[in-house]
Amino acid sequence: MKLPKIIVILLRLAFFTWMLVSNLLLISCTTDSPQQAGNTSKTRASPLDFCTDLAGNQYKTIKIGSQTWMAEDLRNNKIECENELKVLFSDGLERGPGVAFYDSLSPHYAFYNNKNLGNNGIIYNYPTVQNCTICPEGFRIPTKADWELLIKQLGGWSMAGKRLLAGGDSGFNATLNGRIDSYGSGLQSAIGFWWSIDLAAHLPKKEAFAFEVNNLGIVKIKGQDIRVGNHVRCIKMK
Repeated sequence: MKLPKIIVILLRLAFFTWMLVSNLLLISCTTDSPQQAGNTSKTRASPLDFCTDLAGNQYKTIKIGSQTWMAEDLRNNKIECENELKVLFSDGLERGPGVAFYDSLSPHYAFYNNKNLGNNGIIYNYPTVQNCTICPEGFRIPTKADWELLIKQLGGWSMAGKRLLAGGDSGFNATLNGRIDSYGSGLQSAIGFWWSIDLAAHLPKKEAFAFEVNNLGIVKIKGQDIRVGNHVRCIKMK
């Protein structure tokens, strides 16, 4: 039995309407609106790409707000310096007065407690950061302002620290691997330290700003003696 023409038209119209609504629902489930995308970029970012240093080490990168950071600590030991400066490898096990790493203003790098675990970051003193090329191509040492913007984009000083720690929702994966100072390697599992390129005007000793976060998620940016050894996170150039 043939259906009346008007019923056929109405059935076809209902079918096409159902198909249109279905497609719109599918799009809304898989694509962020501009507002959602903006919120996502500030809170839970996903790796965008990888970068590679001169030694061939590859690093995940993460976009947080307007910035793209390495999501791992730098492990580069193939370092090129200005004015034919030589980079010296130091013993991270040294303790007490006369620690070679701390008592020199020459470029130095070392492993925490002299242990190269393959994926743990290398510790660099500030003269290495200041005078040598250590970041992957297209990346650089962050400024104090870069660290401040990172904190702001993750909710401010009271919120950013816990989100930056390993397992936090920022993807930055900050590891608390300590530093090297006049007492040798110390503070592992308690605090993580990363250089900025900016000098701090704290006389008489020469200091540069460093970013730090502890195991409670408390963040600080403060001047540290340039002979201290900290880790490095590079930021992508714009």
